[in-house]
Amino acid sequence: MTSRQERDVVRRLSRGGISLRQLAKEDNIPVTKSILSWIVKRTNNLRYKKRKQQPMLKAIYKQKRVDWAKYHQTWKDKWHRVILLHCVALRSIGLTMRKEEKIFSKRQQGGGSLMVWGGFGYGDKLNLAFPSGRIKATNYQEILETHLLPFAEIIGGPSWIFQQDNTPIQVSKSSWEWFLDNGVHVMEWPALSPDLNPQEDVWGILSRAEYANGRQCQSVAKLKPTIVEAWDNIDATVLQGLVNVMPHRVFQVTYKHGGYIGY
Repeated sequence: MTSRQERDVVRRLSRGGISLRQLAKEDNIPVTKSILSWIVKRTNNLRYKKRKQQPMLKAIYKQKRVDWAKYHQTWKDKWHRVILLHCVALRSIGLTMRKEEKIFSKRQQGGGSLMVWGGFGYGDKLNLAFPSGRIKATNYQEILETHLLPFAEIIGGPSWIFQQDNTPIQVSKSSWEWFLDNGVHVMEWPALSPDLNPQEDVWGILSRAEYANGRQCQSVAKLKPTIVEAWDNIDATVLQGLVNVMPHRVFQVTYKHGGYIGY
C-alpha cells in the first residue's frame, strides 16, 4: 500500500460509518482487514471500537411484535395518516445517529452534545426541536404542543395517528392525560423495536448528508444550523418512500417470527 492510499484509508475511517471489513472488500483497497487494523493502531487520531449488537429479544417481546404486526398487516394507505416521532443525540465533531460508528476520531470526546426531536409523515415533516437539559414529561408535552399539534392535520389529515417510542416521559401518566385532553390518537408500538421506525432511516440520511466529504462541526453552535439545513433539504419523496415501505416491514416481522428485520 502506498502512502497516498494509506492517507485515503485514514480519511475514510475518520468519517465513521464504515467497518474495517467493509473497507477491505473495496476494489481500491489492496490490503486485508488485519492490515487496516494495524493502520488504525498506529494512527494517533483514530481508535477502533467494536460495534454494539442489538439487544437480544426475549420470546415475550417477539410475540408482542408478531401480535402488533398481525394487527397492522391490513394497513396500506392508513400509514399515510401516521406521524412518527423520534429523538436522537448528536455530537459536535461527529454524529451518533442510526448505528454506532465503528471507528471515529478521538477528538469527538471534546465536542458538545445536542438533543434533537424530529418527526415526519407522508405529507411532510415537523420542525426540529432542540430541548436543553434533562427532559421531563412536561417538557415533552410542550414540544408536542409547539411542534406537533399545529401541523399534525396538515401532515396526516383530519384522522391523523401519532407514533412514539416507549420512553418513560412518553408513557407517563401525565403524558397520557395530555393525549386524552388534546384528542391525540396514539398508536401502539412494540418495545425494543427501533428497526420498525423509519425515523431511524431519516437520521441516517441526515448523517450522511451532513458529514459528506469528511466535514465535521467543531461546536454545538455550528452543528445546530447545519442540522436544520440538512433536515429541510430532505426531499418529500424520500419520506413518502419510507412510509410506503411500512407494510413490508410489518410483513417481515411476521416472516421472522418477531425477530429483528434488518432495517
